[in-house]
Order: sequence, then C-alpha cells, then structure tokens
Amino acid sequence: VNEDSITPVKRQWRLLGIVWWVWIAALSIVAGIGVLLFGRLHPVSTEIMQSPVMQAYVQVSALRESLIQYYKEYGTFPPKGEKEFYAVLAGENPRKIVFLKMEDYAAGKGGLREGVYLDPWGERWHRDLTNPKEPRVYSSGPNRQGEPNDPNSDDIRSW
Repeated sequence: VNEDSITPVKRQWRLLGIVWWVWIAALSIVAGIGVLLFGRLHPVSTEIMQSPVMQAYVQVSALRESLIQYYKEYGTFPPKGEKEFYAVLAGENPRKIVFLKMEDYAAGKGGLREGVYLDPWGERWHRDLTNPKEPRVYSSGPNRQGEPNDPNSDDIRSW
C-alpha cells in the first residue's frame, strides 16, 4: 500500500489500532503481575498450601518419585526396615545420592522422627513396592484409617 494514498483519517485509525493493542498488552502484563502478587501474598492461599492435606500430597509425590529414582539407579528398592529404608533414601547408600530430603517432624507437617518418615498426622507412610514401575505410597489421612482402595476414603494416595 502506498503511504501517499492513505488519507489522514485512515492514518489516525491505524495509529489508534496500534495504541489500542499496546494498552491491551500493558494491562495484561499489569494484571498478570497482580495475580502473581495476590497469589503469593494472599493469606488464604498460604493457609491452604500449609494445610496437613496439602503437605501430605507434596510428600506422597516426593516419596513416590524418590522410589522411582532409587529403583532406576540401583535396580531394586531400599531395604524393608523402616529406619534403613529412609536412611538409604536420605543418602546413606553406596553412591551417597540423596533421593528424598526429609525435614524433622512437626505436627501438621510430617517429617522425619527417630529415623522414620511420618505423614502430617504422625503416622507411617504405607508403601506397596510390588510393581517397580509404579510404586504405590499412601497416608492413612486425617482419620488414620488405611483405606487405600475405598474411593470415598480420605487417604492421600500416589495413584
């Protein structure tokens, strides 16, 4: 298109269109930053992330992934004894690899107590290692009743 053939009115409309899209982009960026800040600073989201149930979901995923990685590295799962099992995942293995970082136990958060990794309710994690490709780990949940196959259960499962 020849610039000389564009009328001043068309030129103004073209310029308005460009300005319009610049404003839309700027507002989108500001809105995105606002959402990020609100999500990071909003107390409700912090409370949800620190709830025992959310802590358990994070831990069950980490524990399952650590078992998969350990199996890939060594071709077997850690020893069956509770303390030995978690010690090996924490780095007491031939290659000194830390497969699972475990903090000290705190009520409502779970963690390592006396060498055993506990869920947020102070119970041991249950594990089924019969399928090396799909190790299953679960917590008995808030009611502390192991019901992993009950679809209405409050258990926190890795599958």
